[in-house]
Amino acid sequence: MQGTCRVVKIVDFDMLLRYSLCMKDWFKYIVATVAGLALVLIFPESDLIKSIIGTGAAVFENLGRYILIPFVFISFTSGIANLRRQKQAFRAVIYSLGWGVLASLALTVTAGLIAWKIFPANFSGVTGTEAISTPGLVPFSEFITSVIHTNVLAVFTKDIPLLLPVVVFALLLGIALKPDEDFIRPAFAVMNSFSEAFYKLAAIITELFILGIVFISAVWFAKTFSSNIISDSIKLVLLISIVTLLAVFLILPLLLLLIGKTRKPYLWLFALTSPAILAWFSGSTLTAQIPLLLHTRNNLGVAKRVSSTSIPILTIMGRSGSAMIGVVTICSLYSTIHGSSLPFLGLLLAMVITTLFSLISASTPPGTEIMFIVAMTGTLMGNDFTTTLPIILPMMPLLLGASALIDTISAGFGAGAISRVLQAHSPVKAKDFL
Repeated sequence: MQGTCRVVKIVDFDMLLRYSLCMKDWFKYIVATVAGLALVLIFPESDLIKSIIGTGAAVFENLGRYILIPFVFISFTSGIANLRRQKQAFRAVIYSLGWGVLASLALTVTAGLIAWKIFPANFSGVTGTEAISTPGLVPFSEFITSVIHTNVLAVFTKDIPLLLPVVVFALLLGIALKPDEDFIRPAFAVMNSFSEAFYKLAAIITELFILGIVFISAVWFAKTFSSNIISDSIKLVLLISIVTLLAVFLILPLLLLLIGKTRKPYLWLFALTSPAILAWFSGSTLTAQIPLLLHTRNNLGVAKRVSSTSIPILTIMGRSGSAMIGVVTICSLYSTIHGSSLPFLGLLLAMVITTLFSLISASTPPGTEIMFIVAMTGTLMGNDFTTTLPIILPMMPLLLGASALIDTISAGFGAGAISRVLQAHSPVKAKDFL
């Protein structure tokens, strides 16, 4: 009797792949976040798991910046050339800068008033003993030479991605690339094609981040749980939560209603869920920039020429979240040291200075933006916070997460609003979101 052998397919990988592709990015990112939390809860003391999580998070955070410089260079050049072709380049740049400054002022005023009198808090329950170097202001000569470097290729070899010199170079090349002469048109077409190729690559990077969120969120949860900041400094955690929620669900949507010519700000917020999640847990708007560029174009319907130019500009000059968290930290730190609230004139000065320093905080290494803003603001106000900065270190996951989240959403909203003003958008239904 000849037996028969039947192969049982335990897992249908083709079906899983098709199902995964049908799921929306926001759902996959939320599931990945839950998986990261589960790792921390199930293996809280495992050194092996901690090592794997830390290594995985570092790899994927680098992945977020892996193609950022060439992507911004190619897409910004193409975007400016296209905007010049449509006679919209100057307005796009001015509107981007205007949105960044307006959002920063609106958020710093709101958060400053809340942290000053409405719901004041301090760092009295936070303990930080690590030694840190004092963040300093880059000398003006060094700042200028970093923007206009003797070797333009140097910006592509930096360990820390610096967008400003890339944007300046891309702006100049985009101006020269306007297809108004026959011999320029082939170069213009090639740059446009490369820009589309990079957006295809951005879609791949965004999919890979589904796994990356598992590691990145696990690191965030591990740091937050190990420092006990939630139980020891509940009032400060509540203050950061309140100003963040107000920024995300009230102030930025109101600005969008007033400027963006849309009546669906919360649908836009939903459209940016994936890059917002990545920004919160990584604490870096640079890490989240590739998914942000992709989702702004595909979910909000922003024309490529606008998203490719406005988002890099807003990432550099529109750090409204960093300004907001900076002024909250200043108010709380002053209260911790002096036992009283900032004087009203001091509060106004803090709002202005944190807004100004947020405009150049992008030139500092990732993860030091808040310390830089706080240190420099305190110095100009006559309050040297450098010796007390270590006490804010346990709060950094929350401070950086909140600032990166708001910076990312503000950049996406700004690009969407500018596209409406310039009439450079196409409607996208929610069911068609990535």
